[in-house]
Amino acid sequence: DMPLQDLAVRSDLYRKLGARVHFRKDQKATAIFDYEQGKLFQPGRDGWESAKMLAKVTCFTLTTAREHLVWTHWLVSNNATREKTLNLNPEHPIRRLLSVFTFNANVVNSSAYYLLMPDASMLHRATGFTFEALNSVFDASYAGSTIFKPFPEKTYNPALQELIDAGKFPFATQFTEYYEIVRKFVSDWLGKAGDAALDEEAKNFYNAMKLSTK
Repeated sequence: DMPLQDLAVRSDLYRKLGARVHFRKDQKATAIFDYEQGKLFQPGRDGWESAKMLAKVTCFTLTTAREHLVWTHWLVSNNATREKTLNLNPEHPIRRLLSVFTFNANVVNSSAYYLLMPDASMLHRATGFTFEALNSVFDASYAGSTIFKPFPEKTYNPALQELIDAGKFPFATQFTEYYEIVRKFVSDWLGKAGDAALDEEAKNFYNAMKLSTK
């Protein structure tokens, strides 16, 4: 369900986004609801191809602005890079670990800020939104972020949970497995760091991350 129909567009040349996709238990799409038109479209009937395009564009736009840009770049990557630089010396084992995964992140995140956030920027022009509407997407993405919640603790609606339990939703099952691989890797690294894993710098880093991601 992607209700973006209240986001204003720049002119009549653009149509509003917003769609809800209905699935069967075998994950086949059975219908798409177009919020702007207030109509439900079904496979093989008039308007189905346009409804599919609407759903794809809505999903791609939302995922690009929310999960990719705000959550991944501006929250996780930006905060981790900033706080490890300000709170950990270059030889600290936590900073050495993070540096491998945040290499060049400042350049990427700064470029994303200047290229994708301002009025008439690349992202703004790639969508039909007004600048105010695009800003509201950024604000809602920030306020509703769950990016720091451990992946195995995420909850799903009953229908999705049924697919997960049956091993038919790899996004959840494989990501949980990957999360455990990374968690063990980091735990082993910190275990070999000795007292440094719990020293004053480590605590300062942790508290800074906690505060900046509140």
